[in-house]
Amino acid sequence: MPSFSFGWFNSVDSATQHHIAENIGNAGAFITRVQIIKESDKGYIIFTNSCTEETSKGN
Repeated sequence: MPSFSFGWFNSVDSATQHHIAENIGNAGAFITRVQIIKESDKGYIIFTNSCTEETSKGN
């Protein structure tokens, strides 16, 4: 799907034109963010043991 499929958000980075599949999870005590970037053959997982607004913003 162009923007959402099976729990994942899909987008295209405007600067690189890379396709990004992304999921952000919050179980109330931590925040996890996963990105898979098709063109660069890379994936990123960011797992934090914190669940605050500052954490979700990356501060």
